[in-house]
Amino acid sequence: MKSLNLLDNKLEHLSADIAQLKSLEFLNLDYNRFKILPEEILQLENLQVLELTGNQLTSLPEEIGKLEKLESLFVEGNRLTTLPNGIGHLRNLKILHLEQNRLTTLPEEMRALQNLKELYLQNSNSFPEKERIRKLLPKCEIFLNLRRNYLSLLKFSFIQDFYQRLLASCS
Repeated sequence: MKSLNLLDNKLEHLSADIAQLKSLEFLNLDYNRFKILPEEILQLENLQVLELTGNQLTSLPEEIGKLEKLESLFVEGNRLTTLPNGIGHLRNLKILHLEQNRLTTLPEEMRALQNLKELYLQNSNSFPEKERIRKLLPKCEIFLNLRRNYLSLLKFSFIQDFYQRLLASCS
C-alpha cells in the first residue's frame, strides 16, 4: 500500500500495525484528534507526504527527522508553539505548512532544509521576524503568504525590499 487516507475521523491513536506499512508514501491524518504524533509514523521510512491538519498537536517529536524521504509536511491548524530541532534533518522537504499554529519563532536548524521551496505561516498568533526567516530560507524560490495575519498596514516596499535582500543573499 502506498497511500492511506484516514481524513476526518475521531482517531486519537493508531495501531502499532501501521509501522508495518513500509512502502507507504502518503498518509493523511487530517481532522482527527491527535494530541501527539503517533511514534509508529516515525518508522514509515518511505513516507513522502504527511498530512496532520486540524488535529490538536502541541508539539512534534525530535525524531521527526527520521522521515528522511518526507517532501511535504502539513501541520496547519494545530497548537504548535515550537518546532523540534530534528526538523532540520528533513533534507528532502519541499513544502511546509505551519499556518494557524502558535509559533513565534523558527529553529536555526531550518537552515539545513536546502530543498524547502514553500513555507506557509499565515494566520499564526505571532508572525516570526521577517529578517530571521530570510536568513533561514536557503532557496531563492519563496512563497510568501501573509493571509490572515491581521495586518493593519502593509507597505509594498516591504515586500520589494524583502525580495531584493533575499536575492542578494543568494548570490
